Amino acid sequence: MSLSHKTKGSKRYEKARIRVAKFHGKLKDTRTDFLHKLSTEIIRENQTIVLEDLNVSGMVKNRKLSRAISDLGWRTFRTFLEGKAEKYGRDFRVISRP
Repeated sequence: MSLSHKTKGSKRYEKARIRVAKFHGKLKDTRTDFLHKLSTEIIRENQTIVLEDLNVSGMVKNRKLSRAISDLGWRTFRTFLEGKAEKYGRDFRVISRP
């Protein structure tokens, strides 16, 4: 399956490239689906949602945590919460960092 070991332009390279693309697409769809479900659940259960404005760019500089933080999609989650709070008429606030 390893794409890097294939000769560029060959049939096997194209097959492997498509397989990798499908895998990444499925992973992205799974993460987006989870964020949608979680944000909907939070919005339905609460009248007021308060988020802390985090220094994500600073946290990503930590080599041990950077991949985990980047994979979570915090910005997407915040966008989903803001949109759904407006749609369902909930109060949404962001607290700035000290």
